Amino acid sequence: MKHLYNYIGENYPYLFPMDNLVMNESTVEYITTNSSDSQLRGFKAIGQTVASLGSISLLTAMDISSKTFFLAEKIRIRKINSTIVEDGLKYCAKSFSFSKRKGKVLVDVLNNQNQLFYTSELEYVIFDENAFNEVFSSFYTEKIPAESAPINEDLLVNLIEPFCFKIQIPAFTIEQCKGHFDNYPIVPGVFIMDRLLEGIEKFFQLQAEDLQSKKLVVDNLETFLNTATPVNRELSSLVHYRQVSKDSFLFVCTITDKNHKIEFGHFVITVKPY
Repeated sequence: MKHLYNYIGENYPYLFPMDNLVMNESTVEYITTNSSDSQLRGFKAIGQTVASLGSISLLTAMDISSKTFFLAEKIRIRKINSTIVEDGLKYCAKSFSFSKRKGKVLVDVLNNQNQLFYTSELEYVIFDENAFNEVFSSFYTEKIPAESAPINEDLLVNLIEPFCFKIQIPAFTIEQCKGHFDNYPIVPGVFIMDRLLEGIEKFFQLQAEDLQSKKLVVDNLETFLNTATPVNRELSSLVHYRQVSKDSFLFVCTITDKNHKIEFGHFVITVKPY
């Protein structure tokens, strides 16, 4: 599998190790042996694996002989199984449409009983190395720190009015985004998603006591990214929400810079308390 690293724009530590990667005739599979958690704070690992495996699936399906960059602009992940915690997951990706500039991938996530756990669909914009370097020239960073760093700054949640609140997200650093992509650090959409889920969790902690004690699970998530998000820039999200059923809440999150001048994208998230 080592040759794949020569052609895909992602790298360690963002990209997962490929030891458990299985290449089939029409699919690419990846198996995790670590415990996977579908609750809000554990969903990042699922989203990140889905996005990276989708890139690998396109890479193997296309006739590529040079480094290529895959940027997921639309992601939809939908929960199928009611299980909350799993001891390991199997990801199965299949590319079903692609050209030189666009690609679509389906990724199924199965639990350790081989039952469908999540289903996902991803749409990518594809760049060869020259096009990527030209389009994202403003992101170029000559020196990338040797060590990655965890995301540890607290975010702020402010209740504004009924059915609306604001999440203030501290800037992501180069260290945190290392591997996405090499000398052109771009904040991964799944990192923004993770902080939004953290904000939604804090929002529930501000609600009535019966909601505070619930386990929160992502039932459906859709991302629509307008433009690449740079590091070292504070972000803000105005979140509109509704309780759409007895046990389901819908959150529509618009991501901007802190001055609300640049709109980076939208996240539509359905959460179920258990």
